[in-house]
Amino acid sequence: MPSINLGLKCVAIFKTASVLWKFVLVAIATYGLLDGAGILAGTYHTEFPHMFTNVSNIFAWGYFLIAAIRLAASKDDEAKVFAPQAKYTAMISLLITALIAHFKLPRYVA
Repeated sequence: MPSINLGLKCVAIFKTASVLWKFVLVAIATYGLLDGAGILAGTYHTEFPHMFTNVSNIFAWGYFLIAAIRLAASKDDEAKVFAPQAKYTAMISLLITALIAHFKLPRYVA
């Protein structure tokens, strides 16, 4: 009976899932940023880069793009976190954006 190391196969599966998930996030964020900037409609909103929401989305987009490329290119089978401080900063900025949108904006949107 051949010996199969299931631990290594699981690690490789998690790495593949992590890479795919990061590229899905990058694709969705790319669409959202292009749409939010008006580029998909053939215009450009000059106020786009002046809003915290858009800056945090661009930062998160850049982080996940770099992390996905580095993880896909690594020779390890292990899914390692790239620049943990940058990842947490990106996640906190997105959380702040979501909390403001949820608690502050509903009274202005009717």
